[in-house]
Amino acid sequence: MSDLSLAVERARRLGLLTTVYLLSMALVEVREAAEADNGDDDDGTA
Repeated sequence: MSDLSLAVERARRLGLLTTVYLLSMALVEVREAAEADNGDDDDGTA
C-alpha cells in the first residue's frame, strides 16, 4: 500500500477532510526536505 493510500485511509478513520489532511502531510514533507537540504542551492541562482 502506498503512502498516499495510507494517508487517505488514516484521514477517513480520523474523520478529517482528505484534502486538508493530504495538504498538511505534503507541507510536512516539504519542510523536512528543506531541512535536509542544508541550504545547498544547486540551481545556480543567488
